Amino acid sequence: MAYNDKISKKQGSVNNQQSSTVDSNGTIDNLPNPSVRKINQIIMFTATVLQILIGFRIFLKLIAANPQSGFASFIYGITDLFLFPFAGLTATPASNGAVLEIPAIIAMIAYAFLFWLLTYLVRIIMK
Repeated sequence: MAYNDKISKKQGSVNNQQSSTVDSNGTIDNLPNPSVRKINQIIMFTATVLQILIGFRIFLKLIAANPQSGFASFIYGITDLFLFPFAGLTATPASNGAVLEIPAIIAMIAYAFLFWLLTYLVRIIMK
């Protein structure tokens, strides 16, 4: 009995020292503290919203949406700010009014990498 008690106490102390948790999706979240987790969630939420907006822009340009419509005007107005650094980077092929904005696709990749790098940097700084 004493040997089994020692083993269970040892296993309990090992389990208490682990700071990682498993979320509802089954992924392990091993961030050092809740504030880092919250900051990274905010960063990733912002990245997701930006990716969705740029994706809408690419889709609207592909279907030759009327830029005077309210929704298209709203999407173009917001995303112009974020696509400005990539303007003129490559040619934008067009056919019958439909435009494939390759700089917007490059921007999506660049922003995804930038936000990933930012979350990694937060983890390093906040340790």
